[in-house]
Amino acid sequence: VIQRSPVFLSSPFWQEKMSQPEELMMDNRGIALVVPLITGRDVFGVICFEDKKGSLLFSTADLDYVLPLAAFISYRYENIRLKKSIAAQTSQYNCLSAFNNICNRGLVQGKVFQLLIKELQNFIPVTVSFLALSENDREQLKLLEVASTEPIALRRGMTLPLRQSVFRLVLEENREICRKDVTGTVHPLEARWFREFGINSCYLAPFRIQGVNAGILFVGSDSKRGFTDPQRVILQQACDYLGLAMHNQMLLEQIDEQGRELEAFNRIGNVVTSSLFDLDDVLDKVGTLIGQMITVEAGAIYLQEEDGLAVKKSFGTKGDRIEPFRMKRIEGICGYVMSRGESVLVRDASQNPHLSSMVRAFSGTKARSILCVPMVVGGEVIGAIHM
Repeated sequence: VIQRSPVFLSSPFWQEKMSQPEELMMDNRGIALVVPLITGRDVFGVICFEDKKGSLLFSTADLDYVLPLAAFISYRYENIRLKKSIAAQTSQYNCLSAFNNICNRGLVQGKVFQLLIKELQNFIPVTVSFLALSENDREQLKLLEVASTEPIALRRGMTLPLRQSVFRLVLEENREICRKDVTGTVHPLEARWFREFGINSCYLAPFRIQGVNAGILFVGSDSKRGFTDPQRVILQQACDYLGLAMHNQMLLEQIDEQGRELEAFNRIGNVVTSSLFDLDDVLDKVGTLIGQMITVEAGAIYLQEEDGLAVKKSFGTKGDRIEPFRMKRIEGICGYVMSRGESVLVRDASQNPHLSSMVRAFSGTKARSILCVPMVVGGEVIGAIHM
């Protein structure tokens, strides 16, 4: 029947060996009749007739009646399939159109992921989803965004070890993975993790920013049937949109940062030119400006003098604890900066051996991070700003 021709059988359909179907087709009568159901070029099924009344044989007259019936069923099946295909494509179109609006609206709000997942739930049974960035040479994932229909023990900033997991497989093979009944196909420890969050099927794909793998998009469902092909197309598009949104967010942050820098330069320029011949007034205004634009607990402006170094201005939320003073010997990080004319950024002051006793603690407050920048005129270091 797969050859697209009807067949008369000499025995019931379920008993026929069909070792030589071409010979069976030579006879125009039989106790059973099998007719193919055809759409286009494909045989998608059969109609089988057996046990004709009165123990009569099926004949070509019966076939003439059955063929139009088979054609009607085939057309009906094709229409249903086309309707489902159109519905799936319509869902994809509606979902992707919503993605466009979400990326434009959510980019400003910084909520692209949450809005996108909420839209996905209208088309796909999404239970738990997260966006994670790979860290430490792909040894762990850091959760960037998390969305769930129920409260779960996953939060932004948490890390997940990769080891031998389905997450690691996605990154190593650089491909999407879609699994149904996932708890039966992964490592027992990972299966327990999926069961804890009520996930029975999942979709994972590499999350790319400008074509470079940055992490993973994970979408989990409590359904055991997994995700259909049309749903996978939507999920892949969602992953692409998230990569584009993340890249645009980075550009937006860079533009904002550049805007803040230009604003700072403009404000500092106005401060300096407004009090060109009054150094104390300039330092007061610069210290106030730095305190407004950067979160500083304590900072000071140092100037080089003949008899050493003088603290001319202190600023910050705890700047009042630093009184103006002079010292003959320049030491520590400030001394390093002024001797070399290079800026220094210390992220963990507790691990830096070059801190002076003055900086290491003031009025019982321990310094954690430090930024020290030289002030240079004509190639000569005349002071430093220490924060």
